[in-house]
Amino acid sequence: MQRSGTGREAGGTKRDSECAPSSLGRREDDAVFGSFANVGAAATVNRNRLEELRTSDGLQRCPATLRQAIRRTSLSRTPFLQLSRALSRSNCFDKAWWVFNQFKIKVVMDVYTFGIMIKGCCEVGDLMKGFRLVTMLEEFGLSPNVVIYTTLIDGCCKNGDVMLAKKLFCKMDRLGVVANQHTYSVLMNGFFKQGLQREGFQMYENMKQSGIVPNVYSYSCVIGEYCNGGMVDKAFKVFGEMREKGVMCGVMTYNILIGGLCRGKKFGEAIKLVHRLSKVGLSPNIVTYNILINGFCGVRKIDTAARLFSQLKSNGLSPTLVTYNTLIAGYCKVENLTGALSLVKEMEERCFAPSKVRYTILIDAFARLNHMEKARKMHALMEKSGLVPDVHTYSVLIHGLCKTGNMKVKTLWLSLQNRQTCFKYSK
Repeated sequence: MQRSGTGREAGGTKRDSECAPSSLGRREDDAVFGSFANVGAAATVNRNRLEELRTSDGLQRCPATLRQAIRRTSLSRTPFLQLSRALSRSNCFDKAWWVFNQFKIKVVMDVYTFGIMIKGCCEVGDLMKGFRLVTMLEEFGLSPNVVIYTTLIDGCCKNGDVMLAKKLFCKMDRLGVVANQHTYSVLMNGFFKQGLQREGFQMYENMKQSGIVPNVYSYSCVIGEYCNGGMVDKAFKVFGEMREKGVMCGVMTYNILIGGLCRGKKFGEAIKLVHRLSKVGLSPNIVTYNILINGFCGVRKIDTAARLFSQLKSNGLSPTLVTYNTLIAGYCKVENLTGALSLVKEMEERCFAPSKVRYTILIDAFARLNHMEKARKMHALMEKSGLVPDVHTYSVLIHGLCKTGNMKVKTLWLSLQNRQTCFKYSK
């Protein structure tokens, strides 16, 4: 039986219900938020207006009008859910949590309502609050469903606690809550990310034995794990099974296989797979090209990588920071600084912000070619642009200075030690 509950039953504290976000809205924000709760009547929310709010400055605040309206009236469930979702999706979870604690004694709560907030807790990494909501849900006489369990399992996996995720999965089974494709997939992926390959593959087999047909996400997880482990043949076997089952896949799955082939130095097969994309109605995206460029740069085939770079632009795609940094590193690897610096110039023309990775790649290239004066100038430019060199940046500089017997290495070393001390105390 669903109940609106009391403050005590809802598990809220005085602090939860009274400590509203301190920021006050502007007059127009007050007016908009006031429309969510009118005295003596349930508010109605226009979907377009809510979307406008969600993407505007308004949801970054919790104005006085809203606080006052909430305290003096009730709100129908639909606008409450819309407001909660909008706040949760707009990086305003603290405000969503406050609104939830205000409304929980005014709105009839159900599993879906709790699900929105539990998802928000997991997305901000506050699992403890998520489990508190589950307890609160049960105090309302409700039972968590497969969506809530899956959300918590996913949250645990993303937080690195895959064993707690497994316990939740087992609890579901004991309570008779049937796991779905997504439940199996997120736990399987969690195992793989923690290096627990055997457990991940066992979850995949259990899924099939339970009569659940894996979806594209499930198959992609397994294919990715085989590719990461250098077992490309097994990955293609799973890919074949996926196609036999009629599960449609997108370019992401193909990219995983192309990446596996490139890591295995099977570039001919990788290119053939790219050509196959058009036959199934797909086109290579920027990730596809980044994978190929990285693969060819890794084996010093810079001319092929450069041709792919030109091809992606002629196909209407825009190079990303990853694309540029990968190709710059490739040019530096074959000691072609002219090619690397021409790309740096192109990035500047396209208004790409300077990056620590790009500077470190160039400093390393100059240092390896004994151009220490240029390496130091690049280091000075890096600091001038507001970027803080990391341990890797200092390492390539120190290595270059040591090679040339330059005594400035001691000064650089002391600078690194000082930065590390400052970082330690700043934490």
